[in-house]
Amino acid sequence: VSGNATAGYITFQNYPNELPVIDGTGRSGANIVTIRNRNYIKLIGFEIRNNLNVNFGAGIWVEGGCDRIELR
Repeated sequence: VSGNATAGYITFQNYPNELPVIDGTGRSGANIVTIRNRNYIKLIGFEIRNNLNVNFGAGIWVEGGCDRIELR
């Protein structure tokens, strides 16, 4: 999904005082989270871990025509 200038950001965020984990254990592929051709997205307060058994891989990969992506 994408947000836009009128409606605002699509936000994926932790609850206060919690640290959710996005864990790549058992997942095939190079990246755990891929954001492709999306706009107005915020990803806040997550731990990304266990991107294992890949020659090149990212916890979060942003590619294509993306604009206004916030990763914290």
